[in-house]
Amino acid sequence: MKRNRIISFLRQYKFLIFICVVCVILEIISDLLSPIILSDTINVGILNSDINYIIKNIIIMLIILLIGIIGSIVSTFLASKISNNVGYHIRDKIVKKILNIEYKEVDKLNIGHVITLLTNDISAIENIIFLVLKLLVKVPLIIIGSIFLCLTISIKMSSILLIIIPIIIIISVIFVRKTFPYFNLTNETLDDINSNIRENINNIKLVKSESNEKYEMNKFDKKNKKFKDINKKALLTLSLMMPIIIFIINITTIIILIMSKIEIENGNFLIGNVTAFIEYINLLLQSIISTSMIFLLVIESSVSIKRINKLLNIKEEYRNNGIKSKIKGDIEFKDVYFSYNEKYNLENINLNIKAKEKVAIIGESGSGKSTLINLLNRNYEILKGEILIDSISIKDYDLNYLKEKVLIINQKSNVFKDTIINNITFKKKKDVSRYTKITLFDKVINKKENNLKFKVEQNGKNLSGGEKQRLILTRSIINDFDILVLDDSMSALDLKTENKVIDNLLKEYKDKTIIYVTNRISSIKDFDKIILLNNGKIEQIGKHEDLLNNQTYIELSNIGEVL
Repeated sequence: MKRNRIISFLRQYKFLIFICVVCVILEIISDLLSPIILSDTINVGILNSDINYIIKNIIIMLIILLIGIIGSIVSTFLASKISNNVGYHIRDKIVKKILNIEYKEVDKLNIGHVITLLTNDISAIENIIFLVLKLLVKVPLIIIGSIFLCLTISIKMSSILLIIIPIIIIISVIFVRKTFPYFNLTNETLDDINSNIRENINNIKLVKSESNEKYEMNKFDKKNKKFKDINKKALLTLSLMMPIIIFIINITTIIILIMSKIEIENGNFLIGNVTAFIEYINLLLQSIISTSMIFLLVIESSVSIKRINKLLNIKEEYRNNGIKSKIKGDIEFKDVYFSYNEKYNLENINLNIKAKEKVAIIGESGSGKSTLINLLNRNYEILKGEILIDSISIKDYDLNYLKEKVLIINQKSNVFKDTIINNITFKKKKDVSRYTKITLFDKVINKKENNLKFKVEQNGKNLSGGEKQRLILTRSIINDFDILVLDDSMSALDLKTENKVIDNLLKEYKDKTIIYVTNRISSIKDFDKIILLNNGKIEQIGKHEDLLNNQTYIELSNIGEVL
């Protein structure tokens, strides 16, 4: 069942929230008592020229104001602390969720959407938490207290509230309802802008090389203009609300002054009462305005909360406490079917790979090669059939253990902005010299300034494609694996270097099962088994010589250069 995760983050700050509320109550007491004391000072002290009475009331007022100021400072500090901490926990939870969601859900993630969640949406939630902690208790109590004190001063004068309060509430509701639709549009448009910016930055070289700057700029301008127009409409709507309400407040003040003059002339009212009454009316009307603004921000943040909850409720990978036995490397697919949507991407896959075998998988783009190998460690879950490793269903293995022992090096792997050594070891103390020799990455390292401490730029911009792939390969094989799966992970290497790396891997890991996804036939001629995939089905399995009569294999291999 989906639940509001934001509330759960707030629960751990119950004590701080309690202290914050107490301090807000002190503010309220200060706000409500000050006009009464001021009124009493005017009516008794000033009108009777009683200096001692005036001084006494001034001291009392200063004490009350000091208590209110202290309460305001402490409540503001606590509200800021709580809202910032909740924002921290939400960001932390979102990142952990992304790292633990199912592999198929990763494919659906919109990076622009995630960026907006981590920035704009969390900021909106932090703001509303701050305002709620400051105003949720204060505003209702101020409204109740102000109405009560207005009635104690003059029931007749208070009758004006029966007209003014409904008018302000109606105006606020109208403007809030007009503004609400823009909030969801704003966040969705911002998602689109973030995605577009990320896409342009990642493909900036391609854009420049094909002179597509104008096209991309026009595309961005359209999205940016849409965002500006939505914000403009929302701000224009809100900008009309405040002047109208302030105009009503000013008219109310004029009416009160006229009524007060009549009451004073009739001997029913004192000057000090006028001051207090106007002060309470202002407090009351300001609180009503604050209520409408809180309501507006709650609606805005509710959009953000829904978006964040939707991500936090994405299904995570099921990490059971299953089998952790030593894996020899036997693999068996039994009538396996898999689909991303409705149509089968893989069907009727029956396959046996013996432990220590070196197996290649080839096929046209879209034939299901990467999908097939990503079923091995349950990156994707099969629809029908069964996959066994050492005669044990992969579903019975502990998922963390399975991913550790069945090492898949994907074609989309990347490097980080850090030193080469930290990219390889993730800051763990390991001797990497053996592994860099296997991948021939040692030759790259020796040419770099500071060698292993060479700083890799973001996305490996200062490394060639082949250098990045060898770094990624080195990073992967330092782990303790039993089955190694290479998903076209040497496509950027020249044939000579690729063949040397393959030879090194086969020699160094002759006791391991190795699966290599590639269309470079020259690198896999000596493999124990080659699996030819075609449209999600196994077309043929055999050695290189066995497949030379297969037309699909011949077309894939540019066979004349390989024989």
